[in-house]
Amino acid sequence: QRRPFTLDELVHVCLRLKLGNAPDRRNFYNDFWHKIAVRLIGESAGKEWREGRTIMEAMLAAVNATLAGDILAPEHWAMQMIVPVLKPMMLGHMPGDYRDVTLTSNEEKVFAKMLELRLREVVEELGILDSCQHGFREGLSCDMALWSLMSVIEREALLRKGKLFLVFWDVQKAFPSTWRERLIHQ
Repeated sequence: QRRPFTLDELVHVCLRLKLGNAPDRRNFYNDFWHKIAVRLIGESAGKEWREGRTIMEAMLAAVNATLAGDILAPEHWAMQMIVPVLKPMMLGHMPGDYRDVTLTSNEEKVFAKMLELRLREVVEELGILDSCQHGFREGLSCDMALWSLMSVIEREALLRKGKLFLVFWDVQKAFPSTWRERLIHQ
């Protein structure tokens, strides 16, 4: 069902935006939306509160019109700029010394977060994901999945009175220019 987003959902998303990140192409920061959301929660009737509410209602109208298919998303929501950022302890001589950071509009980030929350809600309600799926789920993490795996392995090792050896090997960062298939084969 495509029910419109509410002002409460928009405020919730804006409060969860990462602060202090890079600005978007128009030099707006996530902090802009966060500050407006904080003001709305304060529920004061001052001029700043009314202006903030007007801005949030305009954003909400654009989100709902886009979701309903009444309008295309504003063009600047789709504009992205990819900026190469030098990785720590790299010299900058090779392309692999950089990571790409994609700057998108803050409005697009808000829209994407709202869609993500709605999708998560639907997926959880319908029970689509396996109970073993931990990553990208509320209250569950990959660390928790690893902890569960370790518990099962330790229990099995104790039942069999055997020894347990585990190796976690991150060859991507340890050997950035090594031919990994050959290393593993040897």
